[in-house]
Amino acid sequence: MLHPASKNHWLDLLVGGWNFNDVTIIQNGSPLAIVQTNNITSYGNSTQRPSLIAGMNPCRSGRPQDRLSQYFNPKAFSITPPPTVGGSLPFGTAPRAVGCQGPGYANFDLSLNKQFHIKERIRAEFRAEALNAFNTPQFSTPNLTVGSWSTSTNSAVYNSGAGQVTGTLGFPRLIQLGGRVTF
Repeated sequence: MLHPASKNHWLDLLVGGWNFNDVTIIQNGSPLAIVQTNNITSYGNSTQRPSLIAGMNPCRSGRPQDRLSQYFNPKAFSITPPPTVGGSLPFGTAPRAVGCQGPGYANFDLSLNKQFHIKERIRAEFRAEALNAFNTPQFSTPNLTVGSWSTSTNSAVYNSGAGQVTGTLGFPRLIQLGGRVTF
């Protein structure tokens, strides 16, 4: 900062002492592990992999906002039935991660600070901070359970909520203003 007695004191007061900071996080979505419920494999797990239907693409493309009601295609999966008496334990044909990505994450936290030199030993600071500055929604992982096998009816029961994104992560834009005087 220039000394207060300088000819450029008013110019320095106007344009000097500014400080801009940002924290930016941008991440791709993680792979989706599509499952079906019920322990029909006798290995102690409450989920197992369903089977992929040949020729159907389980992944959908487009903006996450446009796919909230069906983030992936649950009709590309069939429920793996339980073993028959004396038969081997069935395993679904879907891989652990089917190649579909979950919603990504983009967050921008910004701050702008201005320091003022008022007198020889008196300084002031103004702060403006914005968390999630652009108010970007962060969508949670969709419902990954496509259905289960009903032993009472001996048939597949499909989950009507499969592929739906029903929540968000984080928080909306938060703006905070502050000031400090040091003497």
